[in-house]
Amino acid sequence: MNTQQNSASPLSNLLYDFISVLHNKAEGLQACEKYLRDAEQQNSQSCIDMLNRVIEQDRQMVVELRDHLAEMMQNSDQFERSQGQEASVPH
Repeated sequence: MNTQQNSASPLSNLLYDFISVLHNKAEGLQACEKYLRDAEQQNSQSCIDMLNRVIEQDRQMVVELRDHLAEMMQNSDQFERSQGQEASVPH
């Protein structure tokens, strides 16, 4: 992993990537919840069951991604302090 940051950006490329993954997964979760309502309106039990499984898995993944991202941010902050630099993100 490249720990050097571009001077134009306070975020490393990898940190930005994980923020994007979390954002996209959360948007997908919201979409599935809407699709679940559509399936419920159509009384399509097989679609309801499938979407409920997708939603549950996506919720778990969002939690894991959130926790991993928090750890990455903490580690990034610790790295910056060890290098004698101020953290780019206010606490």
